Amino acid sequence: MQQPFYIGTKVICWSFLLLATACIDSYVPDVVDSVHSYLVVDGFINSSGTTTINLSRSQRIAETGKPQPEAKALLYIQEEQGGQFALHESKTGIYNSANLNLDPQKKYRLYIKTAWNKEYASNFMPVIFTPDFEISPNIESTGLQIAINSEGGPEQPTYYRWDYDETWEFTSIGQSVLDYKNNRLVPRNENIYRCWRSEKPSKINLTSTEKLSVNKLVNHPLVFHPKNSEKLRYKYSIQVRQFAQTKEEYQYWEALRTNTEKIGTLFDPQPTQVSGNIECLSDPNEPVLGYVGITTMVEKRIFIDKLNLPASWISKTGYEDCRIGLLSEDFPPPPRGSQNPWNYVANGALIIIAPVDSANITIDYLYSTANCTDCTLKGSNVRPDFWR
Repeated sequence: MQQPFYIGTKVICWSFLLLATACIDSYVPDVVDSVHSYLVVDGFINSSGTTTINLSRSQRIAETGKPQPEAKALLYIQEEQGGQFALHESKTGIYNSANLNLDPQKKYRLYIKTAWNKEYASNFMPVIFTPDFEISPNIESTGLQIAINSEGGPEQPTYYRWDYDETWEFTSIGQSVLDYKNNRLVPRNENIYRCWRSEKPSKINLTSTEKLSVNKLVNHPLVFHPKNSEKLRYKYSIQVRQFAQTKEEYQYWEALRTNTEKIGTLFDPQPTQVSGNIECLSDPNEPVLGYVGITTMVEKRIFIDKLNLPASWISKTGYEDCRIGLLSEDFPPPPRGSQNPWNYVANGALIIIAPVDSANITIDYLYSTANCTDCTLKGSNVRPDFWR
């Protein structure tokens, strides 16, 4: 039987000293703070497309850094009647299948065999289908609400989950046209002014239409951006993926959301047991974290241009704390023990932006710090393939 996996908990104690006062003591349960690391399975079986599964190891709460990936494992999507499809490791701990079209009349599971010859498997489950949806960008008085509209049939699943990627265009504080190489200024060849940044928020987004009279979502809120968001400064894009779920899978994700997002105050829900549908065949008592569902995925992308938003919305730049200074090329030699500003230009801490007209004999230049001038420190100067 799959064992419950405890994310964390807290203990509330009460002390009385003249007046009643409350205190909260942190507590790390043994199952989490143990020296063991358990297998974490992240992904789903895509019945009509490529399946991607991420394998890693759990960490203790006190540990920092990224989880340790589980490398060199053997993964298969197995039919209940005996057929199977292999997944191959594309990057360490990341496994991909070929582009598949699974038979909706059959049941499937994910089988895993680690490099240490431990075997794991999810339950055999039927294929479920995800209904189509539309992304709706709704302009409100305080900002932009990205919402979902979707309608499923009466026989289709009533449980939904979404994840999404965001990409936006931005510029640094000033466009540098000069580069400092070999102790002299030369024309800059690389663009460090205009960049694109992408993020994939980790927030768990899910809902159910089970209690509604129809299996329909109208303007279901997904993500909100205030009207001064730097993401809306030039052009913004969001790519949304919708997944239909079984009730059991929905309950797993709801418990995971409760444990990771709704804990922190005295009145928040207490941590709950998180039990997935994967078990260790080699040792049924070993906890495994993850739930592997089988569904189709519907994916859509929209773009929102600044011109599509109210002209009164003034976006942040992300460089509000930055300043531009003035630097002279023939700065006199500094006194002993002090630093010549051009030394900072040479080591890249300061970046020359452009020369400025000056009535003096010297040549003056606008400059700023690297983190204010080089946009590649916050994003990429390579235009995304999907950008338009």
